[in-house]
Amino acid sequence: MANLTEELEEFSNKVFAKICFLLVSKGVKSEHSSNIVLKIEDEEVMFNLEGGRYLTEITGGELIDNGGYKYSLYAIPIGQLCEVIDSISEQPSKFRVGIEVDEEMWYKYFDDKAVAYEYFVKKGIELNETQTIVLEERLETKNRHGEPNFEELNSLPY
Repeated sequence: MANLTEELEEFSNKVFAKICFLLVSKGVKSEHSSNIVLKIEDEEVMFNLEGGRYLTEITGGELIDNGGYKYSLYAIPIGQLCEVIDSISEQPSKFRVGIEVDEEMWYKYFDDKAVAYEYFVKKGIELNETQTIVLEERLETKNRHGEPNFEELNSLPY
């Protein structure tokens, strides 16, 4: 049986792996550097890091505040880091590329328009004549019960 220190280390590794996965699927260019980061959009998890500076971005190994200053991932408690990661996981993506596979549409989601368009063009070149691919820009709205709806703003077939 593992002791608590080993269990915490194992859990921390799972959290860091989730950050890396999200960087690949939802990463965008930082406002403060040329790095790919996870942007925090939910103000409730923009935790205070130091003297009025609050969390706005996460890299694979650092937290970044609203002024661009960098901190260790351990600068906030692991529970708060988990809240941030959960929040980012639940953030809707603004763009999606749909590819028809076996008469069914399969979607890959993006937050960065340039990355979505690059993927769209790359996959469009690989398609056969009977397949369909579409790039969609989406807007999240709320219905009267406060539940999310997605409105298609633009659709670009290949």
